[in-house]
Amino acid sequence: MISWIQTTFEKHTKVFLAFLLIAITIPFVFTIGAAPGMSKGEHTITKREFFGYNLVSQADTRRISFDAQVSIMLRIGQMMNIGGAQLQEYAFQRTASLALADRYRIPAPTGVQRDAYLTSLRIFQNEQGQFDSAQYNRFRDQLKTSPEITEADVARVISEEWRIQRLVELLAGPGYVAPVEVANQLALATTQWSVRVASFALAGYNPVLPPTEDILAKYYEDNAAAFEIDERAGVDYVTFKSADFAAADLLNDDDVVAFFEANKQRFTAAPAEGKPAAEPVLAAVRPQVEAAMRSALATNRAATAASDFAFELYEQSAAKKITKDSPAIDTLVSKYKGHRATAPFFTRAAPPAGLPWSQQIVTAAFLLDDSRFYSDTLPAGDEQIVLLWRETLPKYKPTLTEVRDQVLAAYTENEKSLALQRNGALWKAALTTKLAAGVAFDDAVGSLTGAPKSEVKAFGPFSRRQPAEGVPGAVYGALERLAAGEVSDLLLDEQNAYLVYVAEKKLPAIDNNSPEFAQLGLSMAMNAANTSRMASLNELIEAELARTALPEPDAK
Repeated sequence: MISWIQTTFEKHTKVFLAFLLIAITIPFVFTIGAAPGMSKGEHTITKREFFGYNLVSQADTRRISFDAQVSIMLRIGQMMNIGGAQLQEYAFQRTASLALADRYRIPAPTGVQRDAYLTSLRIFQNEQGQFDSAQYNRFRDQLKTSPEITEADVARVISEEWRIQRLVELLAGPGYVAPVEVANQLALATTQWSVRVASFALAGYNPVLPPTEDILAKYYEDNAAAFEIDERAGVDYVTFKSADFAAADLLNDDDVVAFFEANKQRFTAAPAEGKPAAEPVLAAVRPQVEAAMRSALATNRAATAASDFAFELYEQSAAKKITKDSPAIDTLVSKYKGHRATAPFFTRAAPPAGLPWSQQIVTAAFLLDDSRFYSDTLPAGDEQIVLLWRETLPKYKPTLTEVRDQVLAAYTENEKSLALQRNGALWKAALTTKLAAGVAFDDAVGSLTGAPKSEVKAFGPFSRRQPAEGVPGAVYGALERLAAGEVSDLLLDEQNAYLVYVAEKKLPAIDNNSPEFAQLGLSMAMNAANTSRMASLNELIEAELARTALPEPDAK
């Protein structure tokens, strides 16, 4: 996939730059609610520093976002569909890295150093991973005609990327892992096991007697917090559909060709059986190509309309001309071709029934109140939505009658789990005794008292590196704790319980001087170094965010 995108990028950089422009010109608002006039506290908070940037400034957050997206394009060599939270995390890490590079006085690269680093960037490499000067020159030519991305922007980001790379080397260091840790990992991966696994079906296993009402009431009182009805949000939502913004756009021939070349796989017909897929020809699929381009334009216009709608709500509410109950909201909905609907009440833990909303949308709903009754634009699948707050219901403790079915199910599941723990220990002890007396494992399993229907299978020899087909996942986690001849504790997954008997265990001979040992040690050391580097960087980010945290609102 990457090589295909790389090839199309080489041929039609303009198309990729166009899509990058679409991405960076759509308003980018950090999830901490930084955009001015578009978040809670907007009337009093005017500045929040983050390593020299103001997170309450749209100009600064756009700059951080823009640089992060250019960085991703340079490093990956393709356009990435990264969501707001992921982009924010990467942008924060990049900004913190540059601040740390300043602290450690890592200088900007010399011309020679920058040029050498530039050749390592994926965007300027061919399919074989080699620097391609022709591709580099085409990229520069396209930048000269770009109204938003300049050659100076890219040069600046490349210099910053070089400094970040030097910082990565400084923070990560060589890494270290003790030889015994390498030996343990190698032994864990290559130990040979031969086991017999008894599987017990739990679907029909129910050793729990129906509880009396007094027992159920006591269980409910002891666990009342688990059955509280959580805070629930009630919102309307305005959807902006691409279909409402479709138009018979005039398409430039060069743009059609470029779009087609960059998206050929979308227009490749399914191959006939036994034959390779034929490469599509533009003349044959031009109607589909133009339809796809117009669809992309319509999607962009829908996103713009949603953004304009949210911004006008902000302006009208700031001027005290509109409130959450104003009929004028419906006028604005019509003005921007939106569709208003009411969502069922929902909690923070789940989206409203029947609506495939992301956690980002759910979280945004619980940030709204009387003073800020509208959300920013939010992606919902292929559409954009804006939330309109109606009310938020506080959490409350229901009566047992209201949640009796849930309480009974929870009580039954808890008692079943406790019974499995007790019986599992008894079954293991019985098997161990019978095996010591010379009884075969399969026969011993069949004689267990009170056990569910079982099935015994043999596996092995196998290792973690070369696993046996059909071994339940729960079994692997118990193997390293067992010696030959031992029986495991009762293991559980969603459908079955397992008891494992280790028939044979062969430990490998570990050669600390072998190439395999050295390669694994190097890999583990690099992982340890990267983990340390990321921990240091995240700690720095958290400290900076805590230092400039927004004040808690006064209690009403």
